[in-house]
Amino acid sequence: MARQGTLGDIAAGDRVLDNVTRILADVREKKNDLIETEKGQIAKALDRMVKTSRSSYKKNGVELLLSHTDKVRVRLVDDSDASDQDDEAGDEAAE
Repeated sequence: MARQGTLGDIAAGDRVLDNVTRILADVREKKNDLIETEKGQIAKALDRMVKTSRSSYKKNGVELLLSHTDKVRVRLVDDSDASDQDDEAGDEAAE
C-alpha cells in the first residue's frame, strides 16, 4: 500500500513529477522529429542508391545496405571499418 505523506510531501512530489513529465514530453517531441528526419534521409538514400545501382555505401561510421526488397538498412559501423567511399553527389543525401 502506498505511503501516505503530508500535504507538503505530496505537493513536492507533484513538482518533481511535473518536471519529469515536462522533460519526457520534450524528449518525445525531439525523438519524433529525429525519427521523421531519419525516415526522410533513408528515403533519399534509397532513391540515390537505386539511381546509381549501389547495393551498399559506407561513410561517417554508417553503412547503408540496399535489400532485395528495395529497402535501406542502416547500420552503425566502427570508423576503422568504414571506408572513405566518395560519391560526387553524396552530400545531397545529407541535405
